Amino acid sequence: MSTSPSPSADSPPPLGSWPRVYALVCLSAVAVMALLWWFTAHHNLRPGPP
Repeated sequence: MSTSPSPSADSPPPLGSWPRVYALVCLSAVAVMALLWWFTAHHNLRPGPP
């Protein structure tokens, strides 16, 4: 039984390099956080007078 390297070791990363993948993930996370902040700020139900 021989051990061959996994096929993923020879294939390139999805966007050409891992720093690009990490940058895309970080930018996506920041965009989602900004969108959630916007929804929270603009759709916040403020209590009326008692």
